[in-house]
Amino acid sequence: MLAGIANQPLSPRDIRGLRLGVPRGLLFSNTQDEVLTAVEQALAALAMAGATVTAPALDDLLGEPFRLQERGTLVAAEAAWIHRDGTATRPEAYDPMVLGRIRRGQAMDAASYVGIQQARTALMGAFDARVAGLDALLLPTVPLLAPLMNEVQDEDAFLRINALLLRNPSVFNFFDLPALSLPLPRQRGLAVGLMLVGKRGGDRELLALGAAVEGLLLQR
Repeated sequence: MLAGIANQPLSPRDIRGLRLGVPRGLLFSNTQDEVLTAVEQALAALAMAGATVTAPALDDLLGEPFRLQERGTLVAAEAAWIHRDGTATRPEAYDPMVLGRIRRGQAMDAASYVGIQQARTALMGAFDARVAGLDALLLPTVPLLAPLMNEVQDEDAFLRINALLLRNPSVFNFFDLPALSLPLPRQRGLAVGLMLVGKRGGDRELLALGAAVEGLLLQR
């Protein structure tokens, strides 16, 4: 309903014949062994069920959001605008680490913001062309199990872990692509997610594909 489209039952999808890409490389780096094991087991199950699983080389494109936003992110700049009144009149109401990220957004100049947006538009087309032969990309939703509170009390540790937790979803947010996360077997009692990334505008197709993948994984 958010898209203004009446809800309809999803069309069933068959795992056999699906063309799935696993972008190994940048977005698999620094992945904990427990997370990687759970993801690899899911990929093996999909291959056994008849999906074609390949490893497309995408790191040149997947690294661009980080290169373009080294000095500031679109998210931070937009947060700075949304929270301009609150940060000016009651900054104490914000978590200091969140406030610091918003402040960095306030420092981005208009030329940089426009430049990143223009580069992003060109990259979106290039990415679509590169994955045109795939039904979806699959990768870990986040590379880490949830950290304990005492592991993120130090600001440097928080920023490092937070960046890793945001890394994979933020890339596909940047490319404006639909994605969903399916639960995999818990590791040490903590959640692990398998991210499925679909084609631009293909939200319903991705939901149908996700339902098929989830159905297979629940049988394990």
